[in-house]
Amino acid sequence: MHHALHRIVTGFVMLLVFTGVGFAGEWPQFLGPNRDAVSTEKVAAKWPAGGPKVKWSIDVGPGFGGAAIRDGKVFILDRVMDEADVLRVLDLNTGKELWSYRYDAKGRLSHYGSRSVPTVDDEAVYTVGGFGNLYCISRKTHQPLWHVNLAEQYPRGDLKWGFAQSPLLYKGMVIAAPTKAETPGLVAFDAKTGKVVWESEAFGGDYYVSPIIRTVAGKQGIMQLANKVLAFVDPDTGKTLWKYEGYPDCNWPIPAPTVLSDGQRIFVTGGYDAGSVMIRVTSAGDSFKVEELFRLKSGAQIHPAIEYDGFLYANINENATLRRRTMKDGGFACIDPNTGKIIWRTGEDPNMDRGAVMLAGDRFIVLDGQNGDIYLIKPDSTKYNEVSRAKVFELDSQRGNDIWAPMALSDGLLVIRNQKTLKCLEIQ
Repeated sequence: MHHALHRIVTGFVMLLVFTGVGFAGEWPQFLGPNRDAVSTEKVAAKWPAGGPKVKWSIDVGPGFGGAAIRDGKVFILDRVMDEADVLRVLDLNTGKELWSYRYDAKGRLSHYGSRSVPTVDDEAVYTVGGFGNLYCISRKTHQPLWHVNLAEQYPRGDLKWGFAQSPLLYKGMVIAAPTKAETPGLVAFDAKTGKVVWESEAFGGDYYVSPIIRTVAGKQGIMQLANKVLAFVDPDTGKTLWKYEGYPDCNWPIPAPTVLSDGQRIFVTGGYDAGSVMIRVTSAGDSFKVEELFRLKSGAQIHPAIEYDGFLYANINENATLRRRTMKDGGFACIDPNTGKIIWRTGEDPNMDRGAVMLAGDRFIVLDGQNGDIYLIKPDSTKYNEVSRAKVFELDSQRGNDIWAPMALSDGLLVIRNQKTLKCLEIQ
């Protein structure tokens, strides 16, 4: 437990120093302060019988784009069907819209709607839309400071599901991924001007994973999971430090890898029959050794695994386990990171579909990706220990029930969404 807590705190401080995107109690980017779906906030140990109180609720366009929270404001990149992307900024306490910025982005992608989370610092909001529009928008004037279209600057083939990534801030740079075999795997833009600072080598294939900053084997770098490749690059130059290319079934990766508290092991997981793999990275001078420790048939399709007190917890549902005959193989699960053994899984009840997972203090929060329930779970490596459950979204026959967006937590307020509603729950 001590090592896991040290990992969280160290990563959080590192993010404050190098990115300037967050303070305690904030959720200023995709998956929170350290991009790992972990909050140090203490939330209620149990919810009241009727579930958490709904503080406010507003209508949004369809999609999967979650919220960022900073300075008492909620930031979402919304989608106007087939027409435009809209950055909307709301008051965290009331849900009232404070300002917005809309730009044209015509067309429709498969699984249409929004798909990313804004990144917010003191001066600006950085967003990537489904058609590759990377914007830096002033928080003061509410107008763009600069704009780059990734699809035009780095031409690519079929968009498939489009750009489904959230930009990363590092030392005055905005890092984004053009995400095609023939383009650089990562590109760093000057956060003030939008000019290219560096381009990495190509990693290959379609991928929908947001870049993350991590320290592995004593070296800080940007980690990017691509099609069949996990790459780790120098954040100042874009130079590849090491690659793992032993993940042949990883064709359309979405969840970010999980770096364990020992700083060497990395749990890589994906859907579409990709399964999971644990690797270990060690260093000697400037060289790195990457070795595979074990593989799992099970994988998490959308949301990353989270380490707690020496064990991994993940929603291991994906397309293959959501068919009726195989639902027993999915659900929320606890995995032994030393052996790869799945200690327990919830299977069909509750199944949770491809819903989001968050660790807040000593409780997991899981939002069911299909039925609209939300679960409060006490971490327990011996059994599934559900503390509370509540209905937060009703089933929607019109827009569907793909409730897959990541959650955001700040000062005891949890912001969640389905295909038509953004809600704020009081959970402290």
